[in-house]
Amino acid sequence: MHTDITAGLLVEQNSLLGTGLSGVYQLARPSRTAYLQLGTNRFLSDNLQLQSRYSLLQTTADALYADVIGYDDVMSDKVTFQLDYRPNTGRNSRHQVGLALPMATTSGVLTQATTKGYQADGGYLSVYERVSLVNPARQIDLYHVFQAATDKGLNWYSSAKYSHNYAGIRGRSAVDMRLGAKLKF
Repeated sequence: MHTDITAGLLVEQNSLLGTGLSGVYQLARPSRTAYLQLGTNRFLSDNLQLQSRYSLLQTTADALYADVIGYDDVMSDKVTFQLDYRPNTGRNSRHQVGLALPMATTSGVLTQATTKGYQADGGYLSVYERVSLVNPARQIDLYHVFQAATDKGLNWYSSAKYSHNYAGIRGRSAVDMRLGAKLKF
């Protein structure tokens, strides 16, 4: 069994976890994401391997207009479990079957100052709204990939993926199928 642990810091220019920000939501300085990634590879037999990977991320971001916008307690993660099967057929081929939870925000709040009507004296009714950055409809992916190498350096592959709650939209599904070739030269 092989286990690996990786830690690091990602710095993004005017984006938060890959999402571009503009207007009143833009950042005062680059966002910083500290991450910890744990992975294991375990051979169940000579040609069957179980792989798992978990990443935990914590992001800090300061809004340019901090008196109006704030980003607080932003945490996210991603998970993958995969079986990698390499049959003993005399040719270099492999099947990969997996389950993945792509990166998603698991906690975090956007605070924004906004106007919600008028007071009795005609003045604005200004409030601070707290909007959760967590999407309760997390995407779940199931996939299968097949790869086979030829003697000429050509690799054939096919893949199929089913996504539940695609793009974080509850009940939306998507299917992706691909067939192709890779040439080493």
